[in-house]
Amino acid sequence: MTPVNRFRDEHDACKHVLRLLIEEEYRSSPDGAKANGPLQEYFARERVPVEGRIRAFGVGTAHFSIGEVREGAWCLIEEDGRWLSFLMKDGKRTSRIDHRGDFAAAESAFPHRIKWWRRTQLATGVTAEALAADR
Repeated sequence: MTPVNRFRDEHDACKHVLRLLIEEEYRSSPDGAKANGPLQEYFARERVPVEGRIRAFGVGTAHFSIGEVREGAWCLIEEDGRWLSFLMKDGKRTSRIDHRGDFAAAESAFPHRIKWWRRTQLATGVTAEALAADR
């Protein structure tokens, strides 16, 4: 049983419950991750929470993309039933992480990767205004 005080807020508690539901569906299905296709598609369309978290870090849409590959941006895409996050740079996928079929893990990790990237960019002299730019 998870203690109540483990969660920062209601959103954090909901994410935990969702993860438990997804894990249960994986265990109970002979197809494993493939069984969650409709659920993954639903969350792929619900981009607002992820975008909102990234934008709260001060990173604009010029630097990230959800659902499509875009040059010069951090990308979070679904490809062949797997969730991938990477930085598209000079036509190559760099810093690539394969989250397999676990959208919840990808959705959770993606903003943290961008937050880390933002810190490194600021350290190299890129201005906060440039990082907050939208497409």
